[in-house]
Amino acid sequence: MSSLYVEKTNIRRLINKVIELSATRAHVIYSQYIPLTWKAVMLCLDCKVAQVPWMKRWSCPPYTINVEDVKAMTRQYPYALIVNVEAPFPFFVKASWHTWNPFLHVTQKIYSHIFWSKLHTIMVGIKKYFGEESISSYCWGSAPCHGCFKCSFPQKCRKPDSFLYSPEASGIDLYRIAQKIGIPVEIPPQKKIQLMSLALFDMP
Repeated sequence: MSSLYVEKTNIRRLINKVIELSATRAHVIYSQYIPLTWKAVMLCLDCKVAQVPWMKRWSCPPYTINVEDVKAMTRQYPYALIVNVEAPFPFFVKASWHTWNPFLHVTQKIYSHIFWSKLHTIMVGIKKYFGEESISSYCWGSAPCHGCFKCSFPQKCRKPDSFLYSPEASGIDLYRIAQKIGIPVEIPPQKKIQLMSLALFDMP
């Protein structure tokens, strides 16, 4: 394949649907180009969500599908839909990287969570769309699952229809995907945050 981008006549309709669901950008690439790494999984295992009992989620390691599972899925689903939500920082949060003011740090966190929830809702909408169109697919969510405000872990998931795994927890390197397709990620974010997720699918 000479390009990572998929050029099919019915792809434009799919991208239009994603934008309709309020995404900023959407790209369709061949799934074989998705960068996978166990490092992303290990970082998830090292975060506070994984280490603090009351913050544990079913969408985080060690409960997620792993890198080897995703590799097998890329052979089953040849295409990957990359979804991006861009969130510019308003004036009262963007300075938090340059200050020790705890109010600004908390405000930025809350602001980010609002957009994580938005991306999760978009991915649930995409999952539903694929089902309605009888397109074989697998969808991830946004960071830890945002189907509920507080995960029911260790009890059974309350909203299985809205449950989505974290792409990073499955070993998907979202930063390298952003580099490949030209999404302008700022490290650390100064003016905006770029949130990403993806779905694998197959279609005629």
